[in-house]
Amino acid sequence: MKYGNTLENIAYIKEKAKKKTDGVYTARGLVYAVKNNMVTYIYDHGVYYQTLYGFLVRLGKIDWSYGENSIKKLRDFVREVEKKQ
Repeated sequence: MKYGNTLENIAYIKEKAKKKTDGVYTARGLVYAVKNNMVTYIYDHGVYYQTLYGFLVRLGKIDWSYGENSIKKLRDFVREVEKKQ
């Protein structure tokens, strides 16, 4: 099993998201945001992605760190994006 942004891992977190409440979670080296039981954003090694119509859209890149910092960064990022919408 490889960690990070692979098709297998994306399918895995999409399946896990169906059973999760809204929030930010980690699995297989990815940090992902769930809203309405769907993956909305993914953070992988400093790169932010948004899931749109089955595609991963790269939104930006920042200095990479994993762990509690990365979860906080994705939460902050999701809040900022939702404020603008």
